[in-house]
Amino acid sequence: MEKPIEFLIAWRHLQSGSPPRWTRSLLVIGALAALLGGGLVGLDLGGVLGGGGVPSPPDSSGAPTQVGVFGIIGLVAALAGAGGVGFALLARYLNLLSCLITVSVGVGCTALVVVLSLMGGLGDELQDKILGQEGHMRVADRDARSFADYEPLVEALRALPEVAGASPVLHGEVMVRSDFNRLGIKLVGIEPGLHAATTELDERIEQGTYAALTHPETVPVYRPLVIDSPRPLPSDPEPVSAREADADADVPSDEKEPPKPTLEDDSFGADEDDGGDWEDPSVEIPKLRAEGALEPVEAPAEPTPAATPEAEDGWGDEADDGWEDPSVEIPRLREAGELPAALPPMPWAGDGGAAQPPTRPQPGKKSSSSIKRSKAEPPLDPLLIGRELAAELGVRIGMRVQLITPVARITPAGAIPGVMAARVGGEFYARQYEYDSRYAYAPLERVQALVRAPGRVSHIEIRLTDPEALDAGSAAVRAVLAEHGRDALVVEDWRSIHRNLFSAMFIEKAAVAIALLFVILVAAFGILATSLMAVLERASEIAILKAMGISDARVARAFVLEGLIVGVMGSIGGVLTGLAVCAVGSRVGLPVDEDIYYIQQLPLEVDPVEVVLVGLSAILIVWLSSVYPARAAARMRPVDALRLTD
Repeated sequence: MEKPIEFLIAWRHLQSGSPPRWTRSLLVIGALAALLGGGLVGLDLGGVLGGGGVPSPPDSSGAPTQVGVFGIIGLVAALAGAGGVGFALLARYLNLLSCLITVSVGVGCTALVVVLSLMGGLGDELQDKILGQEGHMRVADRDARSFADYEPLVEALRALPEVAGASPVLHGEVMVRSDFNRLGIKLVGIEPGLHAATTELDERIEQGTYAALTHPETVPVYRPLVIDSPRPLPSDPEPVSAREADADADVPSDEKEPPKPTLEDDSFGADEDDGGDWEDPSVEIPKLRAEGALEPVEAPAEPTPAATPEAEDGWGDEADDGWEDPSVEIPRLREAGELPAALPPMPWAGDGGAAQPPTRPQPGKKSSSSIKRSKAEPPLDPLLIGRELAAELGVRIGMRVQLITPVARITPAGAIPGVMAARVGGEFYARQYEYDSRYAYAPLERVQALVRAPGRVSHIEIRLTDPEALDAGSAAVRAVLAEHGRDALVVEDWRSIHRNLFSAMFIEKAAVAIALLFVILVAAFGILATSLMAVLERASEIAILKAMGISDARVARAFVLEGLIVGVMGSIGGVLTGLAVCAVGSRVGLPVDEDIYYIQQLPLEVDPVEVVLVGLSAILIVWLSSVYPARAAARMRPVDALRLTD
């Protein structure tokens, strides 16, 4: 089948008369750069260059996951070399102006494909993080209040074929207190067994175990290093001179300065809020007198005279100052009701509330390096916290923290905030700062008791068997709520819960796409200018064609085809280049700073629909830019065309 004359005319206008000499040099240089860049990437991934490449784990497909510094340099060199080879091949067949326009269209399409794939990958990455920490949808009160009687609903929802898991959840704003810091966090009460089937929290535990929520007795107690005795001096002490020794010998033993306290005399682990090792004088003074540590009090020879008003005011005789023995007066005042009863032994704060305070180390004896938990002592409530929260609090697995809620208890002493002692049983890493720095998880019953909401939950998390079937899952959940008569509860999916975040990402993605379309629009203006110049330069050819009987429509189609050939070649080449860049980037991995962006490498997710739209948009813009020059060529009369050539 013969080609139409319009296509032959358009291709003839685009062809180069003779290939430029520099195309061969550019072809060789580009090929060498591509080969060297590819080799540099391979060596970096193999760890030969030591550029930071991270090989894949043994159980994977064997493909490396991340390149280093030298690998990135190799990728840039390979892309530049491939671009040079493509431009050299294009310049051997098309004229220079057509080559530049084609490359401009291709660069715009490549940028669009890569950027849209990158933003799509970031959106999918964020969605995976959210859906891994929360359910696909939730059932909550219409007024955002907690509700009771949730057990029948949970069982009915779990029985649905569309539902993979359902778990009750209670949120509460509390303050967590450690030995180093105090922070406001969001405490989440969960039932560990049900919650593991609803989210991926159990898979994100980095330290500790998820089972600590159900078995708090398995949480190891963190015991800091305690030094029982001073460190030995690096060298022998200086000898005491004879004069100092004689002076020390003349001083009576009772008047000698007591030795300075050492680390053995300190009481480690006493919490200032729990009272430390307070001792009742009415109990300790008689005990010390019985041991001989204090001198006994001699009985007075005669009854003490009644106190005069002057003596009561403290203005009496200094010899009769009315001194009273605490060991005698304190019990008497307690019996008379003038003093409250003796305080019970304070709980020992060093290890979760032991019944007796530690004994003070006696001179010559070494204190124990740690205090063992009593066998009858119940374990503290377990707590799972994020990696960033653990770093800000300065806590590790097994360390004790305190949770304080503003929900107060009314006591005779007034309103007292709720307090719960807990022990860190696990540390999770959700790869999102909001969860890692503000969230903590504890058993549901303990959180209900702390925030004074017994038998109530904030919402019910639901995980679907098919995450994409949100409409069908919502309909099934609403039917269950209608059967149980819970009209005050509503169903929300993850799109509506996080609508602000994902709508912002969509707007940003659309704005970037529109901005990159202007690159193609600039190339379209180049096609417009080139076609207009071609009409003026080939006026004589247009006049001859029309004199031979070619219609105006066929002349117009010839110039439209000229622009379409450039646009189609540029768009197809740009789309293929963008797909190649995405494939290579996904294969080798483009590293980023994980501490800042919470991702190890740039995620690239290619959407076929977006790729097709990019190609069609480029072709449409180029076609529109060729319409006006084609109409100008069609309207030109042969006589006018010949006059322009004079």
